[in-house]
Amino acid sequence: MQGQKTSPGQCSFFFTPDPKKTFHRDQTEYFPQNGRFTIPVHQWHTPKSTGEYLGTISRVFPGGFETKAVVNTGDGLCFTLPDGTFSGFAVNRVEEKRIYREGLPLKKGMEIYRNYDRLFEKQLRGKTAERLMDVDIEIAARDGGLFLTLFRESLPGEPPARVTVPLDCPSDRAKNPAQAKDFLAATVSRMGDTSYRVRKVDFLPKDFPWFIPASVLTLAKRKAQERLGQLVQSNARGVRFTPDPGLPHQEPLAALEKAYTTGSFQTAATPVGEHTPLMICRYCLKQALGYCPRENKKAPGVLQEPLFLVRGQKRFTVTFDCQECLMLVGRAASSKRASPQDMKK
Repeated sequence: MQGQKTSPGQCSFFFTPDPKKTFHRDQTEYFPQNGRFTIPVHQWHTPKSTGEYLGTISRVFPGGFETKAVVNTGDGLCFTLPDGTFSGFAVNRVEEKRIYREGLPLKKGMEIYRNYDRLFEKQLRGKTAERLMDVDIEIAARDGGLFLTLFRESLPGEPPARVTVPLDCPSDRAKNPAQAKDFLAATVSRMGDTSYRVRKVDFLPKDFPWFIPASVLTLAKRKAQERLGQLVQSNARGVRFTPDPGLPHQEPLAALEKAYTTGSFQTAATPVGEHTPLMICRYCLKQALGYCPRENKKAPGVLQEPLFLVRGQKRFTVTFDCQECLMLVGRAASSKRASPQDMKK
């Protein structure tokens, strides 16, 4: 199926989107391969945005360090210190590849990230995109007068948008017709702060000999733009809206009872009972810590199970289904699967 534009115009963008420059906490594949991720999902050092990876420190000198990446004053750099602490600073002084910052225990080879790009943020605060519609302009001499016509591009199935306004000026011949045509084309092509962009300007007849004052042409062009906008609005398609009939007014339990008795969701593979886990996921802490029995036959030691995830006063048991390569958070999962009817019992 081929898509079709729903509105005229072309969009132009004045920046290159980069998620690493806005908010980035590392990345991984969209899907696991053979039940597991090949790129680590976890970020041990910080839950904050690390930003884009710049490279490593190539040299450390008293009062700063060097890196091959281009860094600007006002950027925010961050890194992980040897003790595992995630730290960073705002760059105040840069000389080519030399970044000056005292009091940091940095070493050669440490990875550097930029979580604030000053120039990129400045670009985002400016004009980032615009949408313009192409128009063709015709300046014609006919029926004893001069006329300005605007043609706007239209979509398939739509009537062409065309507006004609008279040029209120005497039909005086120009002293230099070729130069006058160039002047008229340049004047009428300036659309200002509008959503239009002139694609071409035609003259009828081809050897258009008439002189038109710039003030008259500008006023006619402004009127044509206003009328063209009104014409487009009048031809706009209405918004299609189908009202939501809403849910029947009955108690939630009664609605569920009706669904169960009719045999709906018989095939729902929902784990039930008091052993239902809070979450089942492919991400595995045992694999991340190096204790996966499939990948690491020589584990660094014995992992004392069960493990717990602690949040405030709550403790969640973490168990592992190594046969299915799953991690279960919450109560130990039962292999029993049942339909909603069994859940009522």
